[in-house]
Amino acid sequence: MTRPRQSQLTQSEFLSTVYGVQEDLEDLSASDFEESLEDARDDAVGTLEELRDETQEKHDNMPDQLQNSETGELLQSRVDELDNMISTLQDVDCDVDEESIRQDIMSEYSENLTEEQKEESEEKIKEAIEERRQEIIDELTGITYEGE
Repeated sequence: MTRPRQSQLTQSEFLSTVYGVQEDLEDLSASDFEESLEDARDDAVGTLEELRDETQEKHDNMPDQLQNSETGELLQSRVDELDNMISTLQDVDCDVDEESIRQDIMSEYSENLTEEQKEESEEKIKEAIEERRQEIIDELTGITYEGE
């Protein structure tokens, strides 16, 4: 039995969508390929852009006198916060330059590697690639909705 997730505990469709995006990003692991990280980021951006556009449309369709009401201000603050999240997500570099990582690590060794050094260098390369992927995931999951 798994615990309910934040997206399942709210009755707000808006917050459920936002929390669902955050949970999808949290579910990523460093073993996901670079394309998966980029795809996950792009999917999150797409979902948040749709939600932002729907929220903006709701705000714009309100009578003018209500746009400055508490509800109108809430909708506008949600649009602004979604814009911030989208922008921050789009700025995350999902590139894992494996060749550059390989070159950096191999520069630590002489040209004629022993079998043990080859194994050691390959292990270091794998670890560095996994570490870079984890950095990307940490950056993606660090982006949260700060509104209400």
